[in-house]
Amino acid sequence: MGTQKKRQPRGTTSAPRKGGKTDKIPPVQPPGTVETRPTGTEEALGNEAAYLAFLPAARKLPAGEVRTLNGDPMLAKTNVQRGVSAVLDRSKELETRFSPEEIERVRSLPDLALAVTFAAAQVGTIERGSDGSFGEKMARARHLRRVLLKSAEACAESGDLPAKEVQAISVGRGQIDTAQDCVQLAALYRKYKGQLAGKTPVTLEMVMEAAALGSELVGLLQTSSTRKKARANPSLEEALDLRDRLWTLLEDGYEWAWKMGALLWGRRVEQYVPPMLSRTPKPSLKLVSPTGG
Repeated sequence: MGTQKKRQPRGTTSAPRKGGKTDKIPPVQPPGTVETRPTGTEEALGNEAAYLAFLPAARKLPAGEVRTLNGDPMLAKTNVQRGVSAVLDRSKELETRFSPEEIERVRSLPDLALAVTFAAAQVGTIERGSDGSFGEKMARARHLRRVLLKSAEACAESGDLPAKEVQAISVGRGQIDTAQDCVQLAALYRKYKGQLAGKTPVTLEMVMEAAALGSELVGLLQTSSTRKKARANPSLEEALDLRDRLWTLLEDGYEWAWKMGALLWGRRVEQYVPPMLSRTPKPSLKLVSPTGG
């Protein structure tokens, strides 16, 4: 289920002019201002040093250009790291088509992605502070989704459920997706309860709980609801604004990684530079140049 829009980079049908440079872009930050990326728990929560380094550029964005993060920042971080790594592995081939500043802009994107995850974690901390039960409810929703989805996938494999309907629910990640998946999985089990009788460990109580809990969380997580809370909480309003500003910087910067990838791999670009909020499988083929070398 892909409830969030998968934003495609602007200008995806055009490549840089042969023999010339692409459009100039403003620098995001001076090189070397972000500490080495951490690993483990620290990386999962984002990096505060990266967050602070990118804040000045984020604050300078005009309010009308700021776009809301509607997806899982951890998924975006993973895709950014993968896409940038693939592009920079071929950086020598890009030096005649892109300026050093443009290549350095792309090189900084994994750190910017860490800044976004840190900012998103700050928003979550403020939101959970007003309702200590939110984290517990979301954890329970994730558990229910996992159990119901695994069972549904097994039933689809055996032919007891339509594979397309199950696959549609399995696509997408993030809190809103988790909540909506619970609602849709509950509906799926109700729709095919005759075919599933005696073939799944999922109980009626689990289905009812998934439907009720998913519906409750969807209401809590909708952007309009979050923004309504923000008006009564200046700290949350500021945290949301900074998160979205950093996200906008990341989206804009990742377009350059996509353009570089399009030059290297043409129509296969998304195998190597995936859209930030997609779950594109990794390519199984060896990276090759457009000429087959």
